[in-house]
Amino acid sequence: MKNINEKVYLFLCLITFFLFFLQGEVQSHSIQEKGNKCHKRSNAWICKTDIANLDSSVTNKQQNVAKRISETVAVMTYNIYGARPNGIQNIEEIAKVITQVNPDLVALQEVDKYTQRNAHIGDVAKRLAEITGMHYFFSKAIDFDGGEYGDAVLSKLPIKGTKSYMLGTTPELPGENRSVARVTVEKGGTEFYFISTHFDHLNKETNRVKQARDFVNILKKLDKPVIVGGDLNDVPDSKTISILREHLLFGDRNDLNSFTFPTSTPSQTIDYLMYFPNSAFRINLYRVYTPASITSDHFPVIAIFKINSK
Repeated sequence: MKNINEKVYLFLCLITFFLFFLQGEVQSHSIQEKGNKCHKRSNAWICKTDIANLDSSVTNKQQNVAKRISETVAVMTYNIYGARPNGIQNIEEIAKVITQVNPDLVALQEVDKYTQRNAHIGDVAKRLAEITGMHYFFSKAIDFDGGEYGDAVLSKLPIKGTKSYMLGTTPELPGENRSVARVTVEKGGTEFYFISTHFDHLNKETNRVKQARDFVNILKKLDKPVIVGGDLNDVPDSKTISILREHLLFGDRNDLNSFTFPTSTPSQTIDYLMYFPNSAFRINLYRVYTPASITSDHFPVIAIFKINSK
């Protein structure tokens, strides 16, 4: 009886093994009939259709990331202290600050073009554009020291248009005329203006108040959204800034812990990023870039704007 049971047991084992083997062959045959689109990996069948779906998922994620990048614009405003008595000693260090932040657009102030004090550089905006691999536009404020002095814009985005404006001074307070450098760019399917400017530096605010009013009048005539970067030489609670707030939104709405000047002992906020209208942009990030503490007497200010879809 014992021998019979063992024989039955062995027979059942053989039958079971045969059925598993047959099932595997049928499955393998079925898979192979799908145009040899599948292969076995780690005891699992992976089909080309599954791989295609996986590739499609990865591609969709990459496209979503690319879309998010295309819908944001990174900007910087930076007074590069080009007016220092002996000129800029190391323009490569200024360029390094810009490339470390990697903005799409940079508003530059205190920019020389073929002055004596920066004769070793020549055209400062052009040289920075060459080092950083960006496009550029320079706007003259005054003739100075055998050359020109003003503001500039650097742009990774193709520049579709440019325009310069002049901001004057009052008769009772002689000072320097200031410039406005405006470029037209496009990102995320939206055309907008990017502006660099620099207001009067004298202690009395008379010229800055006039320049703020004149600047607002310029902005009111624009037909596209605008982002502005500038050294306004005035603090958040000044009359100058209050005039600008009537038309522009300021990136740092709290105006706290954002001292931009001087880099040696920061105590004032006088450099700003602003925009208009509210419906065109949303601030994702706004900060003073404090690692740049030795290249200028001003810290750069950086921001990332989300471009709102139309």
